[in-house]
Formats: sequence, structure tokens, C-alpha cells
Amino acid sequence: MSEHPHYQHDPLCDDVELRQRNTVWPDTMRNGMIVDGYLWKGNPKAPLVQRIGAGVFGIAFLMFAVMLGYMAARASLWPLYLLAAACAYLGSRLIRNALLRPSTHN
Repeated sequence: MSEHPHYQHDPLCDDVELRQRNTVWPDTMRNGMIVDGYLWKGNPKAPLVQRIGAGVFGIAFLMFAVMLGYMAARASLWPLYLLAAACAYLGSRLIRNALLRPSTHN
């Protein structure tokens, strides 16, 4: 195939190229830090899909905390209580971040 001599640079192609860059090494690390930052700090302007994802992870951590707490009570192992408390804290923080709403104050 021969290239068209009057080819103009298409902004759509630039956009696709920039989006595909997220799959190579330095950009994946940057994106991972952005996701970790959102999950830990929260963002009131996050899209619904991100809120649902954070809520699902939060519920999973809370369920794991309940399971560890039950196992710790049955076996009387205090290290499991500590791990259960850490999982409960993480799960509740993720759910809090998922439920953050934008401020209506101007």
C-alpha cells in the first residue's frame, strides 16, 4: 500500500495512540499509583464504575475480616484479631471512599 501524499495528522489517531500507551511499562506504573491513590484517599468526582469497584473491594475486605474474626474467636488466636481489625479498617475505608459525594457548597 502506498501512503497518500496529502495525508493530514488525525487527532483521533493521536487520542487512540495516547490511550494505548497505558499498556507499556512506565505508564502502567503511573496508572497503578493513580488507582491506589483513589482507593486510599477517595475522590468525590469519581465515575460510578470506580465507585462500584471500590465498594466491591470494601465489601470483600469486610467479609474477610468477619471470617478472620470468627476464626480468631474459635481458636483464641490474638494475631488473627489484629489481622481482622486491619481488614475491617481497610474495608470500611474503601466503602467510605466509594460513598463520597461531591460537595454542593460553592
